[in-house]
Amino acid sequence: MITFKGATFATACEAREQLGDDVTPELLRDWRRRGLVTAIRVGRTNWYRLDEAIEAEFLTRGRTRPRRHAA
Repeated sequence: MITFKGATFATACEAREQLGDDVTPELLRDWRRRGLVTAIRVGRTNWYRLDEAIEAEFLTRGRTRPRRHAA
């Protein structure tokens, strides 16, 4: 992860580690196309703004996921 102008950016793999295995590079690209996530490209790598990815996860999928029960 990197911090740029006060925001934390993560690669698709790092975002997957933070948000869960169901957050794929394709999903992140879709969120970027829909304007939900800012991405910067450095070389061949896309860096996604992590706080926006977390918000996009909640807005697009958070309400439809089953709740996890504490054991």
